[in-house]
Amino acid sequence: MTQVRTSPYSISVEEGVDDSEPYYAIKIGHAVFELNVYVERTELPLFSRVPAADWDQRGSVRIGRSAGALAFWSTKGDTVSILVGRDDETWDFAVGIPMQSFVEIMRELGQVSGQKVGPDDFKGG
Repeated sequence: MTQVRTSPYSISVEEGVDDSEPYYAIKIGHAVFELNVYVERTELPLFSRVPAADWDQRGSVRIGRSAGALAFWSTKGDTVSILVGRDDETWDFAVGIPMQSFVEIMRELGQVSGQKVGPDDFKGG
């Protein structure tokens, strides 16, 4: 497990195996919440689409699960929102994180998985 602190958020990524399939547990911590998103290895390439998933254009990318529901990732300005629920319109709860924290998630996923995660030309925040 690696853990990075992008104040006031802490980001950690752990690799696990469920039914012989690898997955990655993304933990986003803050003083008032903790969000855990579980992502399958096959979903990692989808993270490259998140920076272009502009909420004002109704954009989102479905990546992973949290609390037994789907997780949708979207951007608006310098904020990445993670919407958890049945779909990206009728979600049950959402968390917004700074783009820099999203960049840290991509870096940590890349280190733990050994795969490139995120677009080549994206520098973030």
